[in-house]
Amino acid sequence: MGSMLQTKKENHSVSQSNHLIRAAYDLSLNEKRLLMLALTKVNPKKWEQDWEISVHANEWASVFSKEIKHSYGEIESAATQLEDRKLTFRTGPDVNGKKTFESGRWVAWARYIPGEGRVTLEIPKGLRKYLAFAMLEEDGFTSYKLMAAAKLRTVHSIRLYEQMMSWKSTGTLYITVEDLRDVLELDGKYKLFSDLRKWVINPSMKDINKNSDFQVDWDVHKKAGRKITSLVFRFQKKKQKELDFGDLAEGA
Repeated sequence: MGSMLQTKKENHSVSQSNHLIRAAYDLSLNEKRLLMLALTKVNPKKWEQDWEISVHANEWASVFSKEIKHSYGEIESAATQLEDRKLTFRTGPDVNGKKTFESGRWVAWARYIPGEGRVTLEIPKGLRKYLAFAMLEEDGFTSYKLMAAAKLRTVHSIRLYEQMMSWKSTGTLYITVEDLRDVLELDGKYKLFSDLRKWVINPSMKDINKNSDFQVDWDVHKKAGRKITSLVFRFQKKKQKELDFGDLAEGA
């Protein structure tokens, strides 16, 4: 392993097509964090690049405020589990106006190298077009600073933060309850809106407001009779907010 270099935090953005932002998938917190860290190493403006991405235990420890002794096992476990994780995203209506979907895996394979304290993930070919030149996608792309989301404590919080960032230029996210359930792949959990609000929405809002660079509130947007069908999230960058970004180390 080469020498460890201190790098500027502004160079570490997670960039991806909005197809991926709005995809349906279910990951653990560590799996999602590993993906986020890995995606900071993808150049969104370059197709010909190394799609085998290494993440070092010391990077993990630095970014997510972990003890290094625990980081080795955490990245190994997350990488192994990612091999089996799938995602599904909407590709648009067909000629008959019906929804069409595409599914795939996050990684083609994952390998842990114990002597070097790192994991290596290969991004599968089918996913690369949504990461390299993502800005050319019809549905647009989204970038956010890794360190601005690194302190979020749940996958639901991170996914909602990503949805918000895809509408950062407007500061307003409108989303149907159905789409929110799909994005978070809740699989029939929290069928009552009161449960969804209690166990998903409110805790995520508290987490984002406390641990990210944005302040957000939400409200009901639309109803069908008494049934809540759509939500609105309004958010803005916190003023004079200094997050403890720390230093992100990059291994050679």
